[in-house]
Amino acid sequence: MQTDAAVLNQVTPQSPAREQVRHQPGFIDRVTNNLEREDTVVEYLMGYGVCAITMLYLLGNLVRMLF
Repeated sequence: MQTDAAVLNQVTPQSPAREQVRHQPGFIDRVTNNLEREDTVVEYLMGYGVCAITMLYLLGNLVRMLF
């Protein structure tokens, strides 16, 4: 019975390990915060650039197929 009481006294909500883990954001929190923030101008340009290149590629293949 004394061993159980000793173990219970060691694992308390105020232990430093639990406090340290509680304050560190998890992977999902970091990803969610990244996705919810506003996009920068560079990110918009990269997104529209990829879309434009894709459209040009598809239109080029369509023209090549028809002629």
